[in-house]
Amino acid sequence: MLKSNLLEILAALNLKEFKDFGEYVNSPFFNKNEAVIKLYEYIRRYFPALEGLNFGKENVFSEIFPNAEYNDGFMRTIMFNSTKLAEDYIAYKDFKSRELTEQIHLLKALNKRDLNRHFSKNLKLASEKLEKNKIHDEFYFNEKFLIEYEKNINDFKSIRILNQKDIPEGGITNQSEYLINYFILQLLKRYRTLLNLKNVLDIDFDRPLMAELLQYIESHPEIYSEIPLAGLLYNEIKLFETDDKEYYNSIKKLVLDLNTFFDRSERFNGLVVISNYCLKKNHEGNRSALEDFMEISEFMFENKIDTLNIGDYLQINYFRTVLLMALTAGRVDWAEKFVKESKDALSPDERENAYNFAMARLEFSRRNFERSLKFMSLVRYDDIYYKFSGKTLQAQLYYELNMLNELSDHLDSYRKFLNNSKLLTGLHKRVNENFVKVMNDLLKLKSNSGRTKISQLREKITTYKELSGKSWLLNKLEELEKS
Repeated sequence: MLKSNLLEILAALNLKEFKDFGEYVNSPFFNKNEAVIKLYEYIRRYFPALEGLNFGKENVFSEIFPNAEYNDGFMRTIMFNSTKLAEDYIAYKDFKSRELTEQIHLLKALNKRDLNRHFSKNLKLASEKLEKNKIHDEFYFNEKFLIEYEKNINDFKSIRILNQKDIPEGGITNQSEYLINYFILQLLKRYRTLLNLKNVLDIDFDRPLMAELLQYIESHPEIYSEIPLAGLLYNEIKLFETDDKEYYNSIKKLVLDLNTFFDRSERFNGLVVISNYCLKKNHEGNRSALEDFMEISEFMFENKIDTLNIGDYLQINYFRTVLLMALTAGRVDWAEKFVKESKDALSPDERENAYNFAMARLEFSRRNFERSLKFMSLVRYDDIYYKFSGKTLQAQLYYELNMLNELSDHLDSYRKFLNNSKLLTGLHKRVNENFVKVMNDLLKLKSNSGRTKISQLREKITTYKELSGKSWLLNKLEELEKS
């Protein structure tokens, strides 16, 4: 096979990028190797469907050099050069992705060559471009610092400092201020990441510098207006540390205001932080947190800020969580709109399964049980989530459709699955095990085949803290009581 590194890089390019790479390969400035061009043209025939094709080295060599005897060393050299060129291309793309990066390198080169007139013209252009950027993040302050740095170098080459008044006004202090702002934002981001990881992994870290930085921000409130991102990061960190709703409210006010200039990814991160806070509070029994979560979810959905970057696939856990919370809040019509309009944003591998399961839940909420069961028949149980959530919904459907024999068999199968499952552990396992136990008792009550009384089962359900479908189960008991 062709060296996987080459195909891996090329497979990560979109159609336009692959075409641009072809121009890059064919440019004599970047590549003078005709064999590399031939290899690109061969691969172009199959792009983007590169997986599963016969890219054996000998086969490729015979295609691009039909009259030559196979030379393994030569073929390896072609592949090495092609891979290096592909790496150079993606580095070049990244270099060009931020316009001012190129401009700053130009200023540096002009400074080195003492091309002062050209330097002054490009310094003005770079400064004007930067000030058009309303998002004052760490990249902004880094670029401000680098531009100011080159400006100071140029100034000091052309002036003689004999006393204090000869020092260019503000140059050195401005440069330091931009660097400090960059440093503050980078540290706050790093600290936020560590606190986030601490919730998932058992890690600890020394934090005296961060404590001092937070105190510095607290004692300099002007930072909030000068650097809104610093205020956002500060409140996120304090929310992680204290769980105080004051910081939740501050974050919410900032990220839901589209007139506050944040990079999309930072607004998204802030929205995720407060969404998770709402989920946590809802789980703790705070009913207003559910409405807060829905407000945030609607904002993310309507403004298309539901992924970190434009073009990213929608995270499946986010899709499932928003659907479940919307149904819990009784927002069934909105949930259907969300599912149908968000479906295509999911990864192709997850799309159909996620849609079918979501529609099964929606139809169940509307009491269209047969339609729900039809969607469930299309769900593939190739994901642990579907294996337990799907089995729970299936049990509820059998009960609602009065398919009691099927329900009995299903609960027996579900119990064996839970007993043998090594993937499902802890809380997730217990809530489903308790569901199966309660469903068995409910089935006996419905079929008059058990000794458990409705009042006893209600007390049992109410006592369980770890139980899937608790409200539905209590509702079914109430129906039995009235019948």
